[in-house]
Amino acid sequence: MLGAVVNNQVLFEVDDHNVVEAWSVVVRATARVLGTSADIRRAESGGLYPWIATAKPHFVRITPTSVTGRRFVFGPEPA
Repeated sequence: MLGAVVNNQVLFEVDDHNVVEAWSVVVRATARVLGTSADIRRAESGGLYPWIATAKPHFVRITPTSVTGRRFVFGPEPA
């Protein structure tokens, strides 16, 4: 969260794969730490949950400025 306070320009990356392909998506965004009760309640109602159940007292909203992605198809090494 400190990074969002010091510099509000952030990157958020999501990667995934299956047995055939993989993909990576990068979102460039502006970050804003949520501080009002209304904003935090709205964020909590989003249905997102951490993998590890721990208290998450801080919320950061990112507003995308650009989205890029790459897709990789698995297969044999080229000749």
